[in-house]
Amino acid sequence: MTEESSSLEATVAQFVVGFGSADIDNAARASAKSLIKDQLAIQDMARKFTADRITPFAAEWDEKSHYPVDVWKAAGELGFGAIYISEENGGIGLGRLEAALIMEAMAYGCPSTSAFISIHNMASWMIDRFGSAELKAKYLPDLIP
Repeated sequence: MTEESSSLEATVAQFVVGFGSADIDNAARASAKSLIKDQLAIQDMARKFTADRITPFAAEWDEKSHYPVDVWKAAGELGFGAIYISEENGGIGLGRLEAALIMEAMAYGCPSTSAFISIHNMASWMIDRFGSAELKAKYLPDLIP
């Protein structure tokens, strides 16, 4: 094993620990054929939202370099801006599989919008999971739409 591959393995191991092995195990066991009723409902909601609010406008947004703040707010009202944040801190407290279902549905309509929301969720989750009470109080209210 080279030093580079050893370093990569260590980085991946840290990433896995940070996200929680339960999330990864659950995602690995699940497949599209075995999604539970709630997961299918989340996927359906994300697909409908994307079909109605994102897909018809995505090309125009790209052409005009426009980010649709109104769509971001509407996605936030569905909880898509606080997917990983704990319920005690105002989020919807879902796991990685549910987030992947949401992001996949949104990416069909506009990969840029999906990526933005995904990154927002990752940053918010880090504050929720690792931040002090002071840091959470300062930033989470503005990050949870």
